[in-house]
Parts: sequence; C-alpha cells; structure tokens
Amino acid sequence: MKSLNQLFKKALVLPLICISVLSFSQPELNESAGDKNAENGSIEFVKLENDMLVFKVSLSQIPARGCQLQITNENGDMIFEKKINSSSFEQIYRIERNNISKLNFAATGKNFRFSESFNLRFKVEEKIEVSKL
Repeated sequence: MKSLNQLFKKALVLPLICISVLSFSQPELNESAGDKNAENGSIEFVKLENDMLVFKVSLSQIPARGCQLQITNENGDMIFEKKINSSSFEQIYRIERNNISKLNFAATGKNFRFSESFNLRFKVEEKIEVSKL
C-alpha cells in the first residue's frame, strides 16, 4: 500500500515539475512585443528644418522577403510608402508640417513588424532681447 501511495504522489509531482521547468527555461516565448519592436529598429525625430519635420528611420533584422514601410497621419492618410528589400535600412525623411498632429510609422512583412507613433504639438514662443544703449 505504501508503494502505491508513493507512486501516486510521484505521478502528480513529476508533471508539475516538468511544466515549471519548461515555462521558465524558454524566456523568448514570454518576450513582450515592445522588446521585439526595439530589436527591429528605431525612429528618431531629428529637427524641424524649413517647416519640414526631419525623422531618421533605422530598421534591422528585416527578413529575406522584405517589408513595407508606411508613414501615415492622424487620419490614416498615407504620407509615404516604400518597399524595402534589404536586411537593414536607414534613411532620413523630411515631412511637410501641414498641421499634422500625429505621425505613424509602420514597417510590416512576413514575420516582421515594427511601429512607432509620434504626437506633434506646435507652440509659438516669443523671445525678447533687451540691450542697454
């Protein structure tokens, strides 16, 4: 009777241990989408130049089939679209300001996804210089 009881306990404990080991030994399965997004690239606002917004787009780890880069405004209107066929990509984009309040950058392809959005607020500041005569 004692051996049957021990066998029953082992039969319950062993699967629990296996499940625990498997779930903690594979962190890539628990990786968040934000971490994966950061690995695939970055987009930086560089400056405002002659009423143009300047952004630097850098993408990496693009699969062999490539991806499609799309830049849209707050209404989803397409500002720019490009097919990228290289494994990495870096380019400067100048986008006309035109009262845009939001820019969305999205690169998508088979087994590849990268996106970032930017809210834009423009405010005019008055500067004054006073000099003594």
